[in-house]
Amino acid sequence: MDAPPRPPDTEPIDILVALAEDGLTSVVKRGENSGRTLPHVAVVRRVEKTGALDANGFVAQGEWRLDPAWRRKNLRAVAWLQGRKSHRVYGAATAAVEDR
Repeated sequence: MDAPPRPPDTEPIDILVALAEDGLTSVVKRGENSGRTLPHVAVVRRVEKTGALDANGFVAQGEWRLDPAWRRKNLRAVAWLQGRKSHRVYGAATAAVEDR
């Protein structure tokens, strides 16, 4: 992952990455939706802070262990730049998860 340098005079900006899985369902056993099967998209399986922007930017490469129950073809990585104090999102990107 490549990220730009932190703009001057801004708060510290963290880099966060989430793994999200599409194509999941839940069978509801009680309540007003009892007996229905509900579809879900972008279910977050894991979130980590991977670093912070500095004056030179940020470059990272790494691997995460994936739970064998997760369907890899339905996984995607979502990365975003978030202000540490304001929680403002300065940018975001998404990519498919590579199978290795």
